[in-house]
Amino acid sequence: MIYLLAVREAKAENRGAMAPKPRRNRRGRGRGRPAPPRLEYDLRRHQLAREVIPQLVELIERFLDFFPRIAHRRVADRIFFLSDLASDILAWTALGAPRDESQLHVRCFAASCLLDDDPHRISWETLAASGIGAEVTTYVRALASKTGELPSTKPDPELGREEPDFVVDELRAFTERLRAHQASSGDGLRVSRQLLSTAIVLDAVLAGDGAAGNLTAIGAFGLLERTLPTADLGDRLQLAAILEDLARVIPSLVEHAASHLEDDDEDELEDDDAMAALDDAELEEDNEDDAFSLDDVLAPLDARLRFTEEASEGADVAFLVAGALLIQGVRVLGQLPSTFAARVRAIAAADALLSTSGRERSTGPVEVAEDGAAIKTAYSQAASLLEADVPEQPPAWEPAELVLSRLDRLVAAMRDVADEQLVDEMAGALALIGGAAQTLRAGVILGHQEPDKQRRMAAALGALDPLALADLPEVRAAGARTLRELARS
Repeated sequence: MIYLLAVREAKAENRGAMAPKPRRNRRGRGRGRPAPPRLEYDLRRHQLAREVIPQLVELIERFLDFFPRIAHRRVADRIFFLSDLASDILAWTALGAPRDESQLHVRCFAASCLLDDDPHRISWETLAASGIGAEVTTYVRALASKTGELPSTKPDPELGREEPDFVVDELRAFTERLRAHQASSGDGLRVSRQLLSTAIVLDAVLAGDGAAGNLTAIGAFGLLERTLPTADLGDRLQLAAILEDLARVIPSLVEHAASHLEDDDEDELEDDDAMAALDDAELEEDNEDDAFSLDDVLAPLDARLRFTEEASEGADVAFLVAGALLIQGVRVLGQLPSTFAARVRAIAAADALLSTSGRERSTGPVEVAEDGAAIKTAYSQAASLLEADVPEQPPAWEPAELVLSRLDRLVAAMRDVADEQLVDEMAGALALIGGAAQTLRAGVILGHQEPDKQRRMAAALGALDPLALADLPEVRAAGARTLRELARS
């Protein structure tokens, strides 16, 4: 008994000597201690989710304006728009997603960044502001090492066949919820999945054989869902390399995005007059430099073609594209001797296409005075070939959709020539002249609603390649008459 009393007294003395335990708040953190960085990052994410809503709404509205009007044959453009918007919505979803074992916020950021590697977009800017780039890097690298083990799944093939593009209705509803600040991360996740799945299905359609062509959307789907819509080992190995590359560049792109956010406040011009003066200076420089930029001409024409489904409108695009190609080709071939046959044909075609016909026609954009005799001879020779008795071959009927698709590929190929900076070389110029002939062929088949432009396209094509009109007797006859008029003028 005495022993027990002694023990109790000793414990009481020890309790009195010990410092009192600090009081804890509900989260178990000592008062006065700084919040852990993770909590600060989460608070910052949720704040950003509210701040970027107006920007996200604007991006969705732009999509809703453009996407339904994109011609169905332009599958690649549809995939681009779907993937681009999926990246934006996934970034917003990552901002509002809770931090739990599912790592939804990390998965969404990873998928968003793979879809768009532009550090000036929502995905990278919000990731930089959120401060969780290291977590995303770790997740991407871990998934890259497991691509061969991930289960396989397939998106619903019906997603690519809905008419009219069912994602539009889903996005409209989602936008209204965003405006009312009622949208949740679950809503963003659902819409993002639909956009990604549709892009993957369309990609298989674009490939023709159902195989995966662009692994970006598939990789984003894998990062988001931890499953892959492909069982092909080759695709998985390529995807592993893509994810490893992404993990490698995430830190530098996040740093770039962060510096861009800081520079925005420092570099903005405060005075509208200063911006106007800058624009005026650039305009004066443009006026001083009269160099013809082919890509600057083809880019808006390609954009117009993206929304073109009417045959006559497609013919007008072909007319303009052919004119641009011929102008550039003649500029380069003009450095060659006048005896060079391709040069003469190109000048004749450009003059026929871009000048008004008749004896009182104005001088065209191509100077032909030096080669006037040779050009007139070219007109006469081409007209004679068009008037020759050629066994009529009834043209195989082609739907306008098919001809427009061919025109799409032609314009894309000519933009590639311009992008590779080959337009100032002889090889590039000859490629442009050949492209102009193919473009004119598409234009005359589509049929321009203005008879004069239709005749001029036929005449220009006849000057370049009379046999290209062999199966189009009526067009051939109109082209021959126009060439005779040009020869007499």
